[in-house]
Amino acid sequence: MRLFSPSWSAEADPPIFFVFAARGEKKGVGAPAPDHDGEKSLKLAATGLALALLGAGAAGCGFKPLLATDGGARGEIARVHIEQIEDRTGQQLRNALLLSFPPGDPEAPAAWRLKVTLNERKTRLGVVKQDVATRANLTLTARYALEDTAEGKTATAGEVRSVNSYNILESPYGTLAAERNARTRGVRQLADGLTARLAAWLYRRQ
Repeated sequence: MRLFSPSWSAEADPPIFFVFAARGEKKGVGAPAPDHDGEKSLKLAATGLALALLGAGAAGCGFKPLLATDGGARGEIARVHIEQIEDRTGQQLRNALLLSFPPGDPEAPAAWRLKVTLNERKTRLGVVKQDVATRANLTLTARYALEDTAEGKTATAGEVRSVNSYNILESPYGTLAAERNARTRGVRQLADGLTARLAAWLYRRQ
């Protein structure tokens, strides 16, 4: 996952895009047939030039990945120790966070301690005439607190939420599988959201 934090530089010129249009020749007696291969080559060249200018413009505007190795928050977020999270879903979230966070030096002491409390709620939807729900929402809420290990105080806190729907099928096993898939999606979304929140906060405090 690549995260970006815009920091526009007034000295940089805005990106300029060029659009090329191949002008075909008019048909008539003795007129040569249009060169379709030439038109395709020109369009491909114009597309490549536009993409190159887009990348150069983004770099000139000061866009930098939050987890970049040169000046991003990668070094700081790698020094975050993730505390154990209760329940099986909490363990899945912790594992997802470990994969999302950049690896750090295992010998270096942790500068931050992340505590997460996870809450799960299911809401049944799509009730038919027989008062039977056919669909449900699975809401996962992760409340987090990032502590400074040196001071022992909470530096920032908040919550991240994900909502995923799944079908309630006639087969109980099918419903359990659908619910499990929705929970897996929700855990991945929470991990991405927590990583983005913490990386942005650590980047701003530099």
